[in-house]
Amino acid sequence: MKRYTTRLEMEGKELEDNNLASIVCHFSMSRISKLPDPADFCLLRYRVPLVEKEDKQRKYDLLRIRIYPHHNDVGVAKVWEAGACLAEYLMKHPDCVRGRRVIELGAGVGLTGFIAAVMGSESVHMTDYTDATLENLSYNISINNKWLEDRGIDTNIVSAGYLEWGEYAAQDFCSHSADVLIAADVVYTVECIADLVATVSVFLSSGGKKNDRFALFATTYRNRNTFALFETELEKKRIMCNYKSQDDMPHVFPCYFNQPRSDVRICTMTLSE
Repeated sequence: MKRYTTRLEMEGKELEDNNLASIVCHFSMSRISKLPDPADFCLLRYRVPLVEKEDKQRKYDLLRIRIYPHHNDVGVAKVWEAGACLAEYLMKHPDCVRGRRVIELGAGVGLTGFIAAVMGSESVHMTDYTDATLENLSYNISINNKWLEDRGIDTNIVSAGYLEWGEYAAQDFCSHSADVLIAADVVYTVECIADLVATVSVFLSSGGKKNDRFALFATTYRNRNTFALFETELEKKRIMCNYKSQDDMPHVFPCYFNQPRSDVRICTMTLSE
């Protein structure tokens, strides 16, 4: 096409917009036999390393995660880098969730929540807000019941539900009382930052004793302004952010394609004194 347009320019001719559109359409359709189907899905399978209490002589199923790679809903499209990194962090530091009630914001396809469950959480409630994401999340829970049971996990401790940031979904915060709030790859657009931080603030301030609740976030550093706004909103709500070292963390979930693992930051959040 470049040679064609250059030749026209050399001859002093102009390429009309409608002709250009026709050429683009022709070359696009001639090279692509089938457009991507948003309904196409695939199952990702992961062999999750055993924890201490598990029988090392026993053969365990693989963790299965259904995704829709061509879907326009980001909640079902992939395992996001920060979600994988947070899951690996929990495997390295299970005390963050062991014996605690966990609620997750923006759970997506559910990977991080499943890892939180097998790391010894008392309960895990995964939340999101779109119909497509919640349907897929419920499906992923159902197909991994045996995976959970094989590890001695009561499948009833894992659940999913609707939560829209900013609305606080009081029924979820109350009926699924939690000690720890986890979230991964939720800092991605400036429009959602205020509602996201407000939701975290409601969670942290709803506990009994001061600082008996905390949030654990994994965020992928994509845009400087977005991240700066996120930290500014945290300061406004008197939320302290303590960044964690990621040294010697296991590499279990191979999904760091678009952005390297070094772009993911993990922090705990508590209310300031």
